Amino acid sequence: MKENKILRKILSGLLSVVFMLSTTVCGAKTIRGIVLDKNMIKPIPGSTVMLIDKNKIYAVALTDSSGVFAFKNIELERFNFRVKRIGYAEAFVGPMLMSKIDTLNLTVKLDETEIVMEEQVVSEKKIYDDLVKIGFYNRKEMGIGKYITPPDLRKRHFSFVSDLLVGIPGLIVKRGQFGMLEIFSNRALNSALGPSGPVTIYVDGMQLDRPEDLDMLNASDIAAVEFYNISTSPSEYYGASGSLLLWTKK
Repeated sequence: MKENKILRKILSGLLSVVFMLSTTVCGAKTIRGIVLDKNMIKPIPGSTVMLIDKNKIYAVALTDSSGVFAFKNIELERFNFRVKRIGYAEAFVGPMLMSKIDTLNLTVKLDETEIVMEEQVVSEKKIYDDLVKIGFYNRKEMGIGKYITPPDLRKRHFSFVSDLLVGIPGLIVKRGQFGMLEIFSNRALNSALGPSGPVTIYVDGMQLDRPEDLDMLNASDIAAVEFYNISTSPSEYYGASGSLLLWTKK
């Protein structure tokens, strides 16, 4: 009799575990999509797809050789998309709603820009003008941070954005548990105030939630980089442990 009670408890526990796993799987939300040209025929590989929540970049994906992208285990219920690729006008999709058990399938169309392209390289003048508009060169003249300009980028060879960041003085780039990307300010780590968190990351002025998504950006899209420690972070791009700003080509 006692053995039967023990067996029933074990079986009950196993059933609870199975139910919990089933609930987790059913609750997982997946977003899949494809990015095509204006005629909805030709896929556009290497497009950057940003999932945006309340003016923050929640996740980033790159389209593969077939123009396909995917986000898994998304916990948001309301969000927007930003899709960009050099040579094409940016697309903004949303706001979109998603239930707990949705698998959302999207098709995004990108129209070619009127900019004259040469081997898909944006003209230096346009990059310069765009950086002037967002105040990059004004902040650089103040000399309160570390800056990587378009000419600097042309001298560097990097396959991933994290490779580019390794060379910035005062910035510590490392892989944490499970290979997750971690980015700290050297001054923050050595601060007399005690240990600090990672730097706050902005991409095109929007805060990036997950540092590991930096390597989901197309490395060839990077136009300029700014890094500030705790005491010099601009008020509009505040970071409690320093801030890292990345600007992409439009």
